[in-house]
Amino acid sequence: MANDMYHIAETQFEEMQQFVTLDDVMELAKRLARNTRNLNDMLDTLESAQDFIRDAAPLTKDMMTEATTQLTELERKGYFGFVRQGMYVMDQIVTSFGEDDVKQLGDNVVLILNTVKALTQPEMMTMLNNLTQGFHEAESEAQAGQLDIGMFGLLKQMRDPEVRRGLAITLETLRRVSAQAPRSSNGNK
Repeated sequence: MANDMYHIAETQFEEMQQFVTLDDVMELAKRLARNTRNLNDMLDTLESAQDFIRDAAPLTKDMMTEATTQLTELERKGYFGFVRQGMYVMDQIVTSFGEDDVKQLGDNVVLILNTVKALTQPEMMTMLNNLTQGFHEAESEAQAGQLDIGMFGLLKQMRDPEVRRGLAITLETLRRVSAQAPRSSNGNK
């Protein structure tokens, strides 16, 4: 058998002689011998990586399945459409406002947030809803000619306690807003 192996090796070397010399083979054998530990370490690492891949493949598959399911659910609920439209809003803001506008916004952001916080209280939301609904109803009545806007019609409305209460609140609100407004330099109040 050794004789057969020798003849096969000799035949193979003759075919490769133009590419590889005996010196090249000897140099390779020496390098392999010198780097046996490195090669063993490399093979150990390769085996560990293969074991890790074999063990992690089911977990990775489960993770990918779960991620796909979650992304599908987010798409179904409209999150991605919301983000796309949010990007559109951001684009509108960026193209409509300059750096100075953003700086002023930043300087006043606490005041803006406090105002929004105050406006979102239930009583304020109810009042704003009633105000807008009342305005639309009154505007419709005025357009239809159903609202008496003459002097006597206005005086007649003053007999209604709700009208007097609303007018008193409006006048008091205007007084307080006016008191907070900066006075003009010519001394007018």
